[in-house]
Amino acid sequence: MTLLQKIKNWFHDDTCDPKPHKFQKWRAVFKTVDGEEHRTDCTKWIAHEWLICPVPEYIMIIAKEAGYIRDENDKYFLLQNIISIGWTIDEEKTFIQAFDPYSAQVMFSDEELGANK
Repeated sequence: MTLLQKIKNWFHDDTCDPKPHKFQKWRAVFKTVDGEEHRTDCTKWIAHEWLICPVPEYIMIIAKEAGYIRDENDKYFLLQNIISIGWTIDEEKTFIQAFDPYSAQVMFSDEELGANK
């Protein structure tokens, strides 16, 4: 066992009980410079309670890093061509599962949470 594993085991109890966690799927409706309205496809569950900023702001940080937003028809739009964007919660569920408190993961797929629906 390495020193790093010993330190992690000292601070982290792997036998933690599963607890209920709330997850949300968010959808953006945005308007482009040509006047058309588009909707994003919400495929990831977001643990909004684990964030220190609002979920739309977190998603926009990711979009700014990529430089684009993808709509539900798999078309990509540069952020420069979007004139307005609105956010709605598409779905909200509570999953009972044990999560690593030291993990930085905030977005989860259906497969990662599928066994606990």
